[in-house]
Amino acid sequence: AARAGRSAGSVYRRFGDKDAMIEAVIERYCRRLLGANEKNLSALTANHLGLSSRLKALVDGVVAGGRKDWRLLEAFREVAATSPRPGLQRAFKRTREATLDLAKKALQGCADEIRRSDRKRAIDFAIVILAGAVDTMKREPAGALNDKALRTELHSMLLSYLTCDR
Repeated sequence: AARAGRSAGSVYRRFGDKDAMIEAVIERYCRRLLGANEKNLSALTANHLGLSSRLKALVDGVVAGGRKDWRLLEAFREVAATSPRPGLQRAFKRTREATLDLAKKALQGCADEIRRSDRKRAIDFAIVILAGAVDTMKREPAGALNDKALRTELHSMLLSYLTCDR
């Protein structure tokens, strides 16, 4: 309030209480994050036409994004999980699902290169594995996982899985 040249009372009149203010900050962050993800995935699909190239760019972006603001995201996620306000939990769920859907759409653009019998299920599984790997990466001590090795292994593993004809 002081930095904005406002009184604390004007801030509380705008938001109602501290929890509502925190909710507004988190929801704004989620909207910005989703907008950035949409922009990045749009560029990815335009610049990477083949499955291997697109998957590599997707893995690189997800790992880099996972490293960038993970502490802030984890703090926001913890606040949302413990908040009595369901809006926070919904905002996180919507943002995560929308981001995963964007990643799936990026791979669906290369569906003709996927050799699995159920391509949609294979893409869904590949994205879940990628998200899980990044979630695990965030919990590891700093330096425990080399990002270059992680990106290389994830790309190789996911590409092998998607192009295996079973």
